[in-house]
Amino acid sequence: MTGLLAIVLAVQQPQVSASVDRVTALVGDLVTLSIRVEARGGDPIRVLDPVLSGFDVRGTSEATQVRIVDGAPWRTYTRELRLVATRAGTASIGPVRVRHGEDMSETAPITVTVTVPAGGVGPMLAPTIRSLVDTVRAPPGGDEVVLRVVAIPRQLILGAQLDLMTLAWFRRDVRRQLRTPPTLTPPEVEGVWSYRQETPTGIVASRRSGEWWYDLFISHQVLFPLAAGELRVGPATVSYVVPLTYSFLSRELQHEVQSERLAIAVRPQPVAGRPPNFSGVAGSDIAIDFTLQPTQLQAGGAATATVTLDGAGNVALWPEPKVNWPIGVRVYPTDVTVDLTSRDGRIAGRKRFTYLIVVDSAGTHPIPAVTYSYFDAGRGRYRTVGAAGTQLIASIGDMPVATRPPPPPLMLDAGETWSTRLDHVPVVIWVAIAMLPPFLVLIPVASRRMRPRVAVTHAVVRHGGTTLELLDHELRAALAAIVPGAAHRHGADLIAALRAAGLEPPLAAHVVRARDRLYQAVFGPAGGTDPDELGAEVREILRALAGEAAPRHRRRLVPIALVALAWGTPAQAQQSEPERLYEAGAVRPAAEAFLARTAAEPRSPAHWYNLGNSFYRLGEDGRALAAWLRAARLAPRRSEIRRALELLPEDPVTERIARVRYVTAGELLGTAAVLWVGGWLLLGVGRARRFAWGVVVVAAAVAGAGARVRVEARRHIAIVLAHDVPLRSAPFGSAEAARVIVEGSAVTVDRRDGSWLLVARGDVHGWVHEDEVTGL
Repeated sequence: MTGLLAIVLAVQQPQVSASVDRVTALVGDLVTLSIRVEARGGDPIRVLDPVLSGFDVRGTSEATQVRIVDGAPWRTYTRELRLVATRAGTASIGPVRVRHGEDMSETAPITVTVTVPAGGVGPMLAPTIRSLVDTVRAPPGGDEVVLRVVAIPRQLILGAQLDLMTLAWFRRDVRRQLRTPPTLTPPEVEGVWSYRQETPTGIVASRRSGEWWYDLFISHQVLFPLAAGELRVGPATVSYVVPLTYSFLSRELQHEVQSERLAIAVRPQPVAGRPPNFSGVAGSDIAIDFTLQPTQLQAGGAATATVTLDGAGNVALWPEPKVNWPIGVRVYPTDVTVDLTSRDGRIAGRKRFTYLIVVDSAGTHPIPAVTYSYFDAGRGRYRTVGAAGTQLIASIGDMPVATRPPPPPLMLDAGETWSTRLDHVPVVIWVAIAMLPPFLVLIPVASRRMRPRVAVTHAVVRHGGTTLELLDHELRAALAAIVPGAAHRHGADLIAALRAAGLEPPLAAHVVRARDRLYQAVFGPAGGTDPDELGAEVREILRALAGEAAPRHRRRLVPIALVALAWGTPAQAQQSEPERLYEAGAVRPAAEAFLARTAAEPRSPAHWYNLGNSFYRLGEDGRALAAWLRAARLAPRRSEIRRALELLPEDPVTERIARVRYVTAGELLGTAAVLWVGGWLLLGVGRARRFAWGVVVVAAAVAGAGARVRVEARRHIAIVLAHDVPLRSAPFGSAEAARVIVEGSAVTVDRRDGSWLLVARGDVHGWVHEDEVTGL
């Protein structure tokens, strides 16, 4: 029984192994320590890194795998430490301890023999440290050994790099007695993250001081303070052994010299300009990159996302960037890899965060841009960098999916601008500004009264004057009340819709025949139908439809009320946070909320732009183009709007019809008003008349340009919403089509006839239904 219990406990304990890729190395060589842990059960694995002597850590990586064996999970954890040998001799790696639940295991220590490279010179110094060594002077006074600690700089901001140099000067006659190189022990500093730097083990410089020559040995370490305040640096130590006699078998006397203590001021990071999402990161020239592979897959499939931080600073402590993952995907963090290097004497490197993403449902899952804020210690200010977002498209089965670039980020600065307010100043105000200054200036010398001339523009409105045209309008309205979209239905399609609405089959067929005859009589050649007979027939049909429509509407009151109760409250809640819905992937509710915002604040370019983004992601390019053009008219120089318009295919005719000027009419008219008033004021005081008349002329020219832009902006323009919309020869659905226009095309509206619009595109004219286009 005791033996069986021991076997069970041995199986449950984690199996730990540690190994190195080499047992001999030169100073500065890279040694890889591999740790492998296998454990049974669901308890987490905790690995305690070993104590290192003679090594510095240059990078780490780890990975975890889970497999099911006999119904129980087995975890395999691997961790690699990339170590650099820092000094000659025997370097040691202490035991690796692993905790798994209540069990603890450890490995045996490992030793590596480290030798000095040929010539006795180790790795080269960093440029900043080399410049310090080149300028340092030998100590005066003739002391045998002098030890100093130099801090660069003596004052720094929290997060900046601190270089700590230990300089050991040996008088040459003493140094020649040494049989082994001296041992430099750097000072102990608490409250810092330390990186031991590679330095030569031999002499790095020689200087003469008076009658003595001195040889220099150095030790270099990089520190990153973890808190603001006074940083206390303890004494450094240099140990060396001097033989008592010149005999090789002579006894040796060990000496030790200590340096003085240092105090370094660490200032806190400034409060001014600190971003709201700042997490305390400090560094220099940090860049962020986001990759996703693949971007198209089937529902239930997996993709790999990687966020990479690259720059200078304490790379090992950089926190994980925040990624706003969309709803409908599951995210599993996997590997975290740190690669360290040196750039011009500064600690730098890359830190990679890898995620496994599993898509639960088909559709487009947008991943927004990833931002990262940090304090630039070199420049003394905060910076925010970002990586472009992308979208993950999941399909059902083998259904192909199409991808296209995502729109720019949403605008958050809602509200109308001063130029927008100027665009909506009434014409009477501009006329008053134009008339008042010259009236006040010229009234003293006026010999006759000026009579203002007002231009009146009459709009020509077409009204149906015949009895058949009036009956046509009444029949359209009656059919639209029974069957929504009846103008688009014809023949058997309309008969089926009327029967579905509750009409008897004979009445439905009679209605369709009478409507076609009425269209032919109103829009076709005259003389083919008796107007009185057709009018009487249509009146009978209208009375019959009125009797059928009332019960149908009463029957629809209950479901309409239920739908209103079911959707009223959620819609109000969704409209309160459309940006959050948009980022979460609920694009349709976000579009409805943005549409409500445009109705409440139609002069805000941000609302129209955000609405266009929502329609673009929904694939409704016509509505997206119309919304973006509305935003561009309100804020023509916003770069986000310009970039968004470039996402849609270019159409020369649409670009000419819906052209957006670089300046608004309000901006031009406002500038003209300032120049106009200023010019007349100069004329009124009798100063610089030539210059004043020039200002007046320029003001008039600018005002003319503003009036032209204002007239262009008020043209009746519409954007086609449906695919392949026909330009009909008459305002009814079965009329002959002269041409077909595609979604997103711009047309000019000439006039309206009920729910039909007469539009023009180039030299081609035709009728379209109001549901097929949207106005600007």
